[in-house]
Amino acid sequence: MKFILQNWRLKHRKREKGLLLAVLLAALFVHNGFSQTVDSSYIKTFIKENDVEAYSDWRSYRLRFLSTAHDARKNFSLVSNSMLYTGVNLDYKWFSVGYGFNVPGTERDRTGTHHDLFLHVNSIKHVIIWQAYIKKYNGLLAPVNSRSNHFNQYAGVHLTEAGGSVLLPLNHKTFSYNAAHYLNQQQLRSSGSMLVSFNPFYHLVKLSDTIPEVSDKRALHFLTSSPKWVTGAFSVGYAYNFIGYEGRWNVSPEFDVGYGESRFLKPSLQWRNSIQYNANITFGYSTQFFYSYLTGFYHNFKNNFAQEGVSELNSGLSFTCGYRIGSLKKKILHLL
Repeated sequence: MKFILQNWRLKHRKREKGLLLAVLLAALFVHNGFSQTVDSSYIKTFIKENDVEAYSDWRSYRLRFLSTAHDARKNFSLVSNSMLYTGVNLDYKWFSVGYGFNVPGTERDRTGTHHDLFLHVNSIKHVIIWQAYIKKYNGLLAPVNSRSNHFNQYAGVHLTEAGGSVLLPLNHKTFSYNAAHYLNQQQLRSSGSMLVSFNPFYHLVKLSDTIPEVSDKRALHFLTSSPKWVTGAFSVGYAYNFIGYEGRWNVSPEFDVGYGESRFLKPSLQWRNSIQYNANITFGYSTQFFYSYLTGFYHNFKNNFAQEGVSELNSGLSFTCGYRIGSLKKKILHLL
């Protein structure tokens, strides 16, 4: 009993020290970021700073239950049914809001009646960039095998994910994250920056009906326990914006890796560590009035739960077209 108590105290002391170190580093990075002045020979602001845009995303979501070195079982996974999403965004001053929905006829399994929802808001026109989102998958599919397009339907599985990120480029003097990935500013010369971010997440899995037999007993136990957990992760990465033709064309790759802690709220209170990897690349074209860009993205988030790992994989392509608009003479609700 004494050994267990000492071990518990040691783990919590390590978490407290890690959290304190992360806060101190974040404060140092923020101070460094705000002390810089934008170099106008690298970054230019458009006359019309607002925009309305339409986008189409080919998205793939996969929830994987990973085997371990001591377990001969095969990986079991559930995937989203919808593949193509489309929607609109409005970026006005410091606020951005969008709505998207899945396009009928683009499902993996067209016989299913699964529906997904995706909502997000963000602010991309300041030194610190933040975003928040809600995703809800009403029904998932289990591939019969990796070589076929046949699926078992798990219509009773509902997954809700709410999350966000607060991101700070350490070099905003010559690098604009906004110009690299959203094209709301113009990068005139090539430049890059280290990135630091904090990413909170909330997950909830619920069952509304009985589900088909699952060969993986651990995955079945995980799903039927209706788990709920929160995660906080810190990430470090790098982004670079390659510029061509006087700032009209750009290619911007980005990569980051993060570590965090997950806290189970249900079925039992427990801490688990988590690791995430992000990679994306943007190809863009921009003028004073119009812009378009193509983005490829990959996000792998692994939680080490109990005796197995649960991994979330988001990947796909996104194409966006936007038109720049001016601001109204009067403020909206005295805020915008």
